[in-house]
Amino acid sequence: MGTAALTRNLYFEIHTGQFFRIEGGANNPDRINGWYNLAGGGAGFLIVTYDEVTQLTAFLQPYMDLMSFDVRAINQLDYDERISELRAIAGQNRS
Repeated sequence: MGTAALTRNLYFEIHTGQFFRIEGGANNPDRINGWYNLAGGGAGFLIVTYDEVTQLTAFLQPYMDLMSFDVRAINQLDYDERISELRAIAGQNRS
């Protein structure tokens, strides 16, 4: 999920809310697989794991009035395995 650039007041409001959610145990850190900021600041993304969209919605709900989200499904690829697959596909197309 990505976040757009924020105003200074909104930035403070979000981070204050995050602190209280973290302190209250409501951020489900076991579901957060990665937390990244983009170079230059103002935007970033989380990688979270949920089995049901309703669980994801419950995780996002406290922030929905404060920022917009771009929610995408992703899957991790093994680099060597994927390169082998691409080589096989390329070899088939040469015939």
